Amino acid sequence: MDAAGKKANTLEAQSKKSGMQSEILAAKKQFGSDSFELVTKGDLEGVKQNHAKHTETIKKCEEKIVQCEAVIACGGETSLSGTKVSA
Repeated sequence: MDAAGKKANTLEAQSKKSGMQSEILAAKKQFGSDSFELVTKGDLEGVKQNHAKHTETIKKCEEKIVQCEAVIACGGETSLSGTKVSA
Protein backbone atom coordinates (compact mmCIF):
# COMPACT_ATOMS: atom_id res chain seq x y z
CA MET A 1 0.00 0.00 0.00
CA ASP A 2 1.18 3.49 -0.73
CA ALA A 3 1.49 6.58 1.45
CA ALA A 4 -2.22 7.32 1.01
CA GLY A 5 -3.12 3.93 2.52
CA LYS A 6 -0.84 4.52 5.47
CA LYS A 7 -2.34 7.96 5.96
CA ALA A 8 -5.84 6.44 5.87
CA ASN A 9 -4.85 3.89 8.53
CA THR A 10 -3.46 6.66 10.71
CA LEU A 11 -6.55 8.83 10.29
CA GLU A 12 -8.82 5.88 11.07
CA ALA A 13 -6.84 5.17 14.24
CA GLN A 14 -6.94 8.82 15.31
CA SER A 15 -10.68 8.95 14.75
CA LYS A 16 -11.27 5.70 16.64
CA LYS A 17 -9.05 6.91 19.51
CA SER A 18 -11.04 10.13 19.76
CA GLY A 19 -14.27 8.15 19.81
CA MET A 20 -12.99 5.90 22.57
CA GLN A 21 -11.90 8.91 24.62
CA SER A 22 -15.42 10.33 24.24
CA GLU A 23 -16.91 7.01 25.29
CA ILE A 24 -14.74 6.99 28.43
CA LEU A 25 -15.89 10.49 29.30
CA ALA A 26 -19.53 9.51 28.75
CA ALA A 27 -19.11 6.42 30.97
CA LYS A 28 -17.62 8.53 33.75
CA LYS A 29 -20.43 11.06 33.48
CA GLN A 30 -23.02 8.30 33.58
CA PHE A 31 -21.30 6.74 36.60
CA GLY A 32 -21.49 10.06 38.42
CA SER A 33 -25.14 10.52 37.58
CA ASP A 34 -26.09 6.97 38.53
CA SER A 35 -24.01 7.04 41.70
CA PHE A 36 -25.45 10.34 42.84
CA GLU A 37 -28.88 8.77 43.15
CA LEU A 38 -27.48 5.68 44.88
CA VAL A 39 -25.49 7.73 47.40
CA THR A 40 -28.58 9.80 48.12
CA LYS A 41 -30.32 6.54 49.06
CA GLY A 42 -27.30 5.34 51.05
CA ASP A 43 -26.79 2.38 48.70
CA LEU A 44 -23.00 1.91 48.85
CA GLU A 45 -23.26 -1.61 47.43
CA GLY A 46 -25.11 -0.20 44.43
CA VAL A 47 -22.32 2.36 43.95
CA LYS A 48 -19.73 -0.45 43.99
CA GLN A 49 -21.69 -2.45 41.40
CA ASN A 50 -22.11 0.66 39.27
CA HIS A 51 -18.38 1.33 39.51
CA ALA A 52 -17.55 -2.22 38.40
CA LYS A 53 -19.89 -1.92 35.41
CA HIS A 54 -18.43 1.37 34.22
CA THR A 55 -14.85 0.30 34.93
CA GLU A 56 -15.34 -2.63 32.55
CA THR A 57 -16.47 -0.28 29.79
CA ILE A 58 -13.57 2.10 30.44
CA LYS A 59 -10.98 -0.71 30.40
CA LYS A 60 -12.27 -1.97 27.03
CA CYS A 61 -11.98 1.54 25.62
CA GLU A 62 -8.48 1.94 27.02
CA GLU A 63 -7.42 -1.32 25.35
CA LYS A 64 -8.73 -0.05 22.02
CA ILE A 65 -6.91 3.25 22.54
CA VAL A 66 -3.63 1.35 22.99
CA GLN A 67 -4.26 -0.38 19.65
CA CYS A 68 -4.99 2.95 17.99
CA GLU A 69 -1.85 4.50 19.43
CA ALA A 70 0.23 1.62 18.03
CA VAL A 71 -1.13 2.27 14.53
CA ILE A 72 -0.50 6.00 14.91
CA ALA A 73 3.03 5.43 16.24
CA CYS A 74 4.02 3.26 13.27
CA GLY A 75 2.71 5.82 10.80
CA GLY A 76 -0.07 3.58 9.52
CA GLU A 77 2.21 0.66 8.63
CA THR A 78 -0.48 -1.53 10.20
CA SER A 79 -4.21 -1.05 10.37
CA LEU A 80 -6.60 -1.45 13.28
CA SER A 81 -7.33 -4.92 11.95
CA GLY A 82 -3.64 -5.67 12.45
CA THR A 83 -2.84 -6.14 8.79
CA LYS A 84 0.69 -5.13 7.83
CA VAL A 85 0.73 -2.66 4.97
CA SER A 86 3.03 -3.76 2.16
CA ALA A 87 5.32 -1.19 0.62
